[in-house]
Amino acid sequence: MPTSIEWTDETWNPVTGCVKVSHARAPFTDVVLCDKDPENADALRRRTAKSNGAHVLEGDCDQLIDDIIHLIPEHGLNIALLASFAFTS
Repeated sequence: MPTSIEWTDETWNPVTGCVKVSHARAPFTDVVLCDKDPENADALRRRTAKSNGAHVLEGDCDQLIDDIIHLIPEHGLNIALLASFAFTS
């Protein structure tokens, strides 16, 4: 049976444009989310409140990388999507 993680809004309706992650043989046990903006972090907390294994960190992902790495299971199916908007040209 596939295991999936899908973000929903506060009324549990699917969020348009959200990422849905599904894997049939090895379910994800944890989701680690990080956002620098307090409002975005609060929204992530509300959207994942009923999800076991959801971790939301508030702050700069570059500064919180050790905390993020600590939350990633050592032996598991792991996917990392990191986007730092601090790049300069």
